[in-house]
Amino acid sequence: MSRLTVVTAVAGLLVGACTSTSLAVRDARVPLPSGSNAAVYFQLENSTDHEVELVGAESDIAEAEIHQTIMSEGLMQMAPVDQITIAPGETVSFAPGGFHVMLMNVPALELGQKVKVTLLFRDGQQVVFTAEVSPIEAP
Repeated sequence: MSRLTVVTAVAGLLVGACTSTSLAVRDARVPLPSGSNAAVYFQLENSTDHEVELVGAESDIAEAEIHQTIMSEGLMQMAPVDQITIAPGETVSFAPGGFHVMLMNVPALELGQKVKVTLLFRDGQQVVFTAEVSPIEAP
């Protein structure tokens, strides 16, 4: 067996033994805010073979926190979330009425503008994506 064949075979085994580390954001958008706060909505897919813990968010235009809309004493309220655990193969929806990234004290935004968001995970991993400012959807 040639040296190149052995190296190729060993490399193939090593690649096959590695764990998947894919986290993907899809359908990211920021509905045009009417005030100083805005929400970022998206789908977060964990295609890894292990659970991950989302522990924070950052943005290039404003302070960012992970929030969840909850019902409390008959009122809809938003509350900060310390972490979201995402199982292998799971997709978590960040959507109106649920989880979202809250941007606070945002400057004036325009339709079509791109907002950079970074998701922070407990293991130090980061996922950076852009969300486009879009029209507010009717309920």
